Amino acid sequence: MEKTSFFADSEKLKRRIREEKQRRPQYEPFLDFWESLLSIQMAFMADHPGEPLPSADPLTPLRLKEGFPCFSFKNFPVQAGPFRELFQEILTGTRSANPKMAEQFPLIENWLAGEGRDLERWLALLFQEDGRPFIQAAAFCGLDPEILLFLFLAGWKPFVKARSRTLARDPELDWTPWTRGYCPVCGGMPLLGYLEEGGKRSGTCSVCEFTWPLPRFVCPYCENTEQQKFRYFFTDQEQGLRLEVCEACRHYLKVIDLREWMADPFPLLDDLVTTHLDLWAGKKGYQRIPLSDRLI
Repeated sequence: MEKTSFFADSEKLKRRIREEKQRRPQYEPFLDFWESLLSIQMAFMADHPGEPLPSADPLTPLRLKEGFPCFSFKNFPVQAGPFRELFQEILTGTRSANPKMAEQFPLIENWLAGEGRDLERWLALLFQEDGRPFIQAAAFCGLDPEILLFLFLAGWKPFVKARSRTLARDPELDWTPWTRGYCPVCGGMPLLGYLEEGGKRSGTCSVCEFTWPLPRFVCPYCENTEQQKFRYFFTDQEQGLRLEVCEACRHYLKVIDLREWMADPFPLLDDLVTTHLDLWAGKKGYQRIPLSDRLI
């Protein structure tokens, strides 16, 4: 995968989901939901490609050279008006996803007409103290905090992805010096790793979906480089899929070998259809990146 911000067209999405339903029928209900959600997000992004960046910030190359991302996703501003538009579309398009969500949606719509009118205040709560104030406020309003947080992040993420796409195409920025385990664009942690020809490893950001080279034999979470502290787990049922575990910090990264994987890369779907590995790793006591660094 080239160093870029990952974006797929709707036809590629639909084709890949059809293939996954045939390969993994147990995931079909989840794939139906994600097809609806991702289609809404992609259509919105096509209509709202993001504002052109202002004149190049002369400090950005220096920040990248010193190991700082272009911006922090936790401080990324989103205008309440366009966010409300997308949030309403997500509510309409996913309301029948499952009984629990269908039960919550009328409550959320009533909330939007009252306490939720000030969306800027709620957006500001998203990343305060890892989202705890947001969760507490949602519960106080009688809403399911997990569902409201999920929907907010689903509406928030396309704005960050649009900025990532703009930065990825900026000819003034040189990404080659970057060797960190977190995203050079927004500071997010990798959702997945990919192996390419020659054994090169890349990571795709869990937040903005930018793809950048990940050094081999370096833990992206604790930067451990002691090879004896890495373990690798493979599955006989699926070629090209493995877990890379760092025993120093007990975190893991799902890695897909594109030389063997039977599908074109689509990070969010690749992550979804390998959820069984997350369950296995959790039972073994290994951890994934926290929710605050791994968004929808």
